[in-house]
Amino acid sequence: SISATRAVSFLTQICGASLPKFRSAPAKFAALGPVRKSNTGIIYSGTDDVSLKISDGPGAGKTCSLVFSSNDGRAAVLKALGQYAPVLTTDFGPTTMYQNRALTFLAGTPREFQDRTYYNLRMLSER
Repeated sequence: SISATRAVSFLTQICGASLPKFRSAPAKFAALGPVRKSNTGIIYSGTDDVSLKISDGPGAGKTCSLVFSSNDGRAAVLKALGQYAPVLTTDFGPTTMYQNRALTFLAGTPREFQDRTYYNLRMLSER
């Protein structure tokens, strides 16, 4: 489990720093510590309860997705996400802009698994 602030910091260091197409995101994630790669394209941290996946879409761009467990709660995740810009409600969910370059949002609702709460932060590449 990591703090909401640390999760948003990971999003900045990995996804934000690898815009516009997230090509260097897997290497940036691996630089933070040992990782394990799945055959589905998900990269898991060996030290923190965090995973990364780069996928196509929606639309013409790419998505950098960071899933993590946190005990901080949804409100703390949204507050940490709000460091980029004000958080607004859109069709994607609670959404903000990263450096006026990339739509960033908290996807779906938190999920419970083995007594942990998981959140999914996503950053869309520049369209």
